[in-house]
Amino acid sequence: MVQYENLNAQELLKEVTEAFTAREGAQLGVNIMEGELLLRGNFDELKRVLTNLLENAYRHTPPEGKIVLSLKADAKQVQFVVADTGSGVSAEHLPHLTERFYRIDTARARTQGGTGLGLSICKSIVDAHQGTIQIESAEGVGTTVTVSLPRISC
Repeated sequence: MVQYENLNAQELLKEVTEAFTAREGAQLGVNIMEGELLLRGNFDELKRVLTNLLENAYRHTPPEGKIVLSLKADAKQVQFVVADTGSGVSAEHLPHLTERFYRIDTARARTQGGTGLGLSICKSIVDAHQGTIQIESAEGVGTTVTVSLPRISC
């Protein structure tokens, strides 16, 4: 069974970004909201979500592109936002991206296109944390994925 604890959203974001600091490819920017941002969850599972979202962003963003990972919050939610200037996704595919085994281009090899499980796993983890995952995208412009999780009041 997955263990939940109170965790600091900034610490989670910092640990995830450390794994990508030396990564070649698109430039990674990080915006971290100040102040204590606490949420209840499983650190490793949420790290898996953010890592997967960044992996997807790097896979679909050219080296001259940009990826921005942001952390923001309001009184009720903590939001992790991954925005890229990559290839984007057409509107017809957006409702299906978190479905198991859904791949936009089924002709691509698994080594290029993945298994179609990453976003499905992310959605399952976020759902288990009583959160939401929202994907906005436009072909040739980029993609923005927002993970919203309940915030613990200080």
